[in-house]
Amino acid sequence: MKLEEKLTALRKEKGLSQLELAEALGVSRQAVSRWEVGASAPGMENLLALSRLYGVPLDELVGGPARKAEPEAEPNARAAELVCARRLNRALAAALAAVLLAAALLAGLYWGRHSPAPTDRTEEGIPIIDIGDAETRGIGDSDVVEIGETS
Repeated sequence: MKLEEKLTALRKEKGLSQLELAEALGVSRQAVSRWEVGASAPGMENLLALSRLYGVPLDELVGGPARKAEPEAEPNARAAELVCARRLNRALAAALAAVLLAAALLAGLYWGRHSPAPTDRTEEGIPIIDIGDAETRGIGDSDVVEIGETS
């Protein structure tokens, strides 16, 4: 089996996407894709990381004779933790974005209902804005708000 076929098979066996593998190794998703189609090959540092991640001896990964991997102290535990942490970070970022969007929409609805309504009234040629919710805004009933000329 060629290196690119092994890399694809091992990644799928571990249930990782190309993006998740790339993040775990600190490379781009495109680099992983190029490795898997045979357009390029990973460098020694990445081959060693892939060997540890997949629990496969380096010589077997690059095409040497197959032999049993020497057991390490949970070689995949750290990679699995990284993948889980990245998935959690993406989920939290999406949840935060949803909360911020909801807050922005609610703020727009509130201020949309409580914004001053323009009137045709003027005082000395200056338009007067009717403040319907004076208590919320801290403006008294007799306050006059001036608006500059608009172009």
